[in-house]
Amino acid sequence: MNKDFLRQVFKDEKRLLKKNDVSYIHVPHYEELSVKNLWKDSQEDPNVNVFFQDDYPKEKGPCREYFFNILNTVYPEYVQQIMLHASKERFTASGEEMKDQVIRATDTWYEELKRMPFVSSKLF
Repeated sequence: MNKDFLRQVFKDEKRLLKKNDVSYIHVPHYEELSVKNLWKDSQEDPNVNVFFQDDYPKEKGPCREYFFNILNTVYPEYVQQIMLHASKERFTASGEEMKDQVIRATDTWYEELKRMPFVSSKLF
């Protein structure tokens, strides 16, 4: 927050929220949930933009925690949707990132592997 932003707040051009009016949230540090990826669209939304200063240093945006808390306060359903989508993409076999990592086996191989004992090297 800089003095220009505070000046705008005092002129009612920008807004701040009281702490008890903020819907705090912890957002996982996934690339698809980065401020860099979401900031550009958020800047164009007047419901969100009113809580942020107009200019940030080049290649910088707002503080991650502040950004997501404001976004969650203004659009809680949206934040839940993007978090759910990011988790599905990361932790399901149908997710784009997981497609290259999933190993599929035929039923024959699966049955054969189930019959073999498994010993983890982490046990020793």
